[in-house]
Amino acid sequence: MPKTILLADDEPDTVVLVHERLQKAGYRVVTAFTGDEVLQKTQADLPDLILLDIVMPGMNGYRVCRRLKEDDATKHIPVILFTALQKNDLLVTAQASGADMIISKPFEAEELLQVVQKFLKE
Repeated sequence: MPKTILLADDEPDTVVLVHERLQKAGYRVVTAFTGDEVLQKTQADLPDLILLDIVMPGMNGYRVCRRLKEDDATKHIPVILFTALQKNDLLVTAQASGADMIISKPFEAEELLQVVQKFLKE
């Protein structure tokens, strides 16, 4: 059974590109476009890994990550934050939210795939 990745980004183009790449690599991909949708879909179908954009409508990625990491049912799920923001305090804020890693956009598909495989121990 393939590993499930929850992909969350409010940019449809990013979702399509990353979804296609992950699916070609053999993963089952579930998508979300808002922070609230991430929390709902995570509770309904515990993914093996979450790729989470920081800037999203409503609840941002930091808050979503913090909520996931505070919940006993979801705290074990690796969360990789990704963003186009270029701020120096980004890493500190990401770590404070409980993120396992942060990736800057734009990123190479192969780089993302290697990170995913590392966290899923494949």
